[in-house]
Amino acid sequence: MIIKNCNCYNTVKAKFEKSDLQINNGKIIKKDKDIISKDSEEEIFDLEGKYIYPGFIDSHVHLIGTGQKLNYPSIDLVKTIDELKEIIDSIDEPIIMLRGWNEENTSFFPHRSILDECSNKKSILLIRNCGHIATVNSYLIEMFDIKSFGNSKEYDLENGIIKGKTLEELKKRIKINKTTLKTNFEVGAEEFLKYGVTSVHSDDWYSTDLDVLMEVLNENKLIRVYEKVYTENLDALQLMINTKRNLFTIEKEFLNIKAIKIYLDGSLGSRTAYIKKPYADDRSTKGNIYFNEEELSNIIRTAEENGIQVMAHIIGDYALEIALKAFEKNMISNNPLRHRIIHLQVASKEQLKRIKKLNLYVSVQPIFYESDYDMAIKRLGIKRFTNIGYKFSELLELGINFSLSTDSPIESLNPFLNIKAAEKFMPRKEAFYRYTVSGAFSSFQENKVGSLEVGKYADAYVLPIDIFKVNENELNNILPEKVLFNGKWL
Repeated sequence: MIIKNCNCYNTVKAKFEKSDLQINNGKIIKKDKDIISKDSEEEIFDLEGKYIYPGFIDSHVHLIGTGQKLNYPSIDLVKTIDELKEIIDSIDEPIIMLRGWNEENTSFFPHRSILDECSNKKSILLIRNCGHIATVNSYLIEMFDIKSFGNSKEYDLENGIIKGKTLEELKKRIKINKTTLKTNFEVGAEEFLKYGVTSVHSDDWYSTDLDVLMEVLNENKLIRVYEKVYTENLDALQLMINTKRNLFTIEKEFLNIKAIKIYLDGSLGSRTAYIKKPYADDRSTKGNIYFNEEELSNIIRTAEENGIQVMAHIIGDYALEIALKAFEKNMISNNPLRHRIIHLQVASKEQLKRIKKLNLYVSVQPIFYESDYDMAIKRLGIKRFTNIGYKFSELLELGINFSLSTDSPIESLNPFLNIKAAEKFMPRKEAFYRYTVSGAFSSFQENKVGSLEVGKYADAYVLPIDIFKVNENELNNILPEKVLFNGKWL
């Protein structure tokens, strides 16, 4: 196929170039003006001067979780108990797992007694939008014997509140079959593609067996996935290395696996992010930490020895301090495995300088700043929020390698909304670069995706406008006219 009369965006030069694109077997084989086909049957598509951009790369999402959320009624905007009860009544399943509530936006906290009113014949699990705390009803507590899970500090069964490792253990025990998993995957992929997101770095190993997840991932031809395999502890990592030797060397057209994902702490919203000083609105806690320095060091060392990239969920500055010390002691100089910190919402200038010195990569979510703003000030206090909260502009100033992401389904997967939020911290063209080229580089895909160049996959989307000239409010309503994936129009 030849796509003619393109205004083709060059992500490296940060400007448009008038050219044609010739595509074969899913890749760009020629980029030049006035390409003439030697094959009379080759498809010709005229863009008539419209703008074509490389596909977005969202560097941290939960693809299957996104599809799962889209497949069920939304509880994001539920304001009353009656509205919640109506939604639960509409779902004819023995176990109801919904995500999206936020006590900051509703008139009630969905604790155990409220969920018992909704149903005493179905198990109900409602996960807060942050994903790190949930509420359950009595029926579920009894069905899964939550008391047997161990750490009583991570649950308050009187109110039906569970969090942290207890929540993760519960999700592991609620098994989703392959058919449902695949449906959720496909729905999530279609939604990302609709907005021109053609590659995702995803974290999906929840509520299923790893072998079942791998079947779904290996069958995928819808979207490019760089999978981060959730790893609970060192024993789990060593087991995967010993029993699934080829897992971290998968490099295919639509699937790459080279990384593990670990959680050092939780979230600000649930007060489980691990911060150095107590929460401003609850002086009794500094949050949760899931690995001490020695435990994390052992994981990093094992990953280094086996060529595995470590991606660490880190939100609080105390969790960050533990991680930096572990990386400083155990990481090969200059970080050839491109280990990455995900989130980095609370960090001092001194910590950011150490990230730069270590050459650690970072994946941030500018859209969090807007949705978290009021809540984060309550949790941190205005002084701490101002001094060390959401310092994304300093990543650019210090020359730290970072990419943009949404953490969907926690936030909207719409990349144009995320770029709008990013403009508080960087120019729009810089945000676009971090959403394409940087995302590719952080996943060892810089020679495959991230820009429209000869030899790379033909992943792109078309707009009738130059997105770098529209005002910020117009970004709210942008939707690609056409999406090109693997050399084919969707």
